[in-house]
Amino acid sequence: MNESDIPIQIDPMNRERLVMMISPRRISLLFYYVFGACLFIIGLTFNLSASAEIIHPSFGSWFIGLASLISGVIFIIQADYKVKTTLYILTTWNVRIRTGFFNKKTERIFYDDIDRIETLHEPGEKVAQMGDVRIFKKGDSNTPYLILRDVRHPEGLVEIIKRFITSITEPTEWAHIEK
Repeated sequence: MNESDIPIQIDPMNRERLVMMISPRRISLLFYYVFGACLFIIGLTFNLSASAEIIHPSFGSWFIGLASLISGVIFIIQADYKVKTTLYILTTWNVRIRTGFFNKKTERIFYDDIDRIETLHEPGEKVAQMGDVRIFKKGDSNTPYLILRDVRHPEGLVEIIKRFITSITEPTEWAHIEK
């Protein structure tokens, strides 16, 4: 048996492991759901009123009702699309944001490249236990490199990331990967 016939053994402790996957909360897009539902109901009411001749049935009234119906559906689909196609991934090596359905785009930052992490809450988000996590890269401490928007319990997520940052060993386990 030659040396080339021996399979390479990968140390399971040096492999990247998934820690958690998070999506934005639907409640963050509540305005779009409510506004879309209101537009849909207004359009439906308008068309039903025109068909019952409560208002004068004309091309204009049908068009306004149909446009309102379609706009309402588009608002709801757009909000749901944003929730379904955004994924925040924490691994033992990095933080990633994956967006898109057909054209998937992934942005990542390794833990040794993180300069600082902040949480940001809009006025009503603290009550809903949600907010944004802003991750800054070393060398550019003014502009966030990644923003995890509308996540549940952002302070807990920051704590998890900080623990990974403090547990980095030299040389890093991901030194073989091009950044």
